[in-house]
Amino acid sequence: MQTTQHSGVTKLESRLNYLVGITLMTNLYYVSGLFFLPSTLIILVVFAITSYYFFKRWNIKKLLFYSNFWILSGFVIFSLFFYIPEYVFRGSSFNPNDMLRVTIYLFFIGWTLSIRDSWKSIARFFGLTAFAALLLLMIIGFFEKYFPMLFALILPPNLVRGNLTRIGGTLIDPNTYSTALVVYFSVAYAYYDFVFIKGKSLMLALVFIPIFILIETAGSRQGILLFVIWLFSLGIKHNWKLALRTFVAGITVLFMFFMIFKEPLKDYAISNPNTSVARILFPTENKMSSLSDLERKASLEAGLNFIKNNFVVFGSGSFGFQSAYDESTAFSGVAFPHNGPIYLWTQYGILTLYFFYFIFITSKRALKSRTLLFFLFYLVQFFLLPNSSYYFLPVFLILCVDANYYYQVFEKQTFTPLEE
Repeated sequence: MQTTQHSGVTKLESRLNYLVGITLMTNLYYVSGLFFLPSTLIILVVFAITSYYFFKRWNIKKLLFYSNFWILSGFVIFSLFFYIPEYVFRGSSFNPNDMLRVTIYLFFIGWTLSIRDSWKSIARFFGLTAFAALLLLMIIGFFEKYFPMLFALILPPNLVRGNLTRIGGTLIDPNTYSTALVVYFSVAYAYYDFVFIKGKSLMLALVFIPIFILIETAGSRQGILLFVIWLFSLGIKHNWKLALRTFVAGITVLFMFFMIFKEPLKDYAISNPNTSVARILFPTENKMSSLSDLERKASLEAGLNFIKNNFVVFGSGSFGFQSAYDESTAFSGVAFPHNGPIYLWTQYGILTLYFFYFIFITSKRALKSRTLLFFLFYLVQFFLLPNSSYYFLPVFLILCVDANYYYQVFEKQTFTPLEE
């Protein structure tokens, strides 16, 4: 049984595949200011590379097996279908940004799957790209933490926000950034043995505290939630009873710690209102948390009203969505629904059930391939982040689940780490 990548793949192509993967995983094109280049140019270069190798290598039989293929291609096809009546009846302007990203993701996963013919090869790909992306995001995060104004200079002007007190890295949004740290950390940990012979415990020890510091500074409650889920899953893997007892004991210790040091923590929260400690422990006294919760609620109401105004059945697709949604919510100032299912329904109407079906398929595959942790990470983003469907992070997580299922369950390929 073959244990290496496709025999016709050159070292250059393999390295380009890794480089493009890491670029998509970290939005690395946003540091284009370092090279005095517009980010659009780098995105177009990535698009050219992925499309070239996709059409050169694509394995349609394998690709049709993957949920990601059906979800991403559905975004493109349904958006084209809905834009025609959207343009005719509302005259909505054409916005290709999201679908350009989706098309790049589609080409990239098709290319990646076509050149990696074994479980060992795809596991090594996951481990190496996740490890590299994690290190990059940590470096970028600490750079932004200590030099926020300088960091802002390397981003495209349209991405620089007025608030530079929370860490978003090249992923811009603090919640997405914190989620990415936990996801890439957990994936790198899961597939570490396919990349390196030794040093797993050392890697865990070296990055554990810095990751927590970055999540705490970013003020992401979602990041903390995912961090706890990962810790709990790690315990369950070895002994679920011990993990449960440890979890209860940990909660008890944290509660006692909070009661003893409540006032110092409160002083810290007042001085650092954007941190996770402030937003989790003192939500009612934290203006940022209160404002964020109100914005989320307003975005959900605006999204549901938009769906109702379209009789629940119809959507605008991605191409005409922003124009149609801005017109509908002109007086509320809400950019988009802060919820994945509602966001999809505003764009695809009743056809959103198509995407829900493949998410359901992914859940079944996650159970059979023992990758439920990755699927839980996906669900947290799907329900808590706005337009998460068009981020690469959920695409990467579904790819991990699908690939594990395809090679280990469907093809019954298993290899010990670093086996020759």
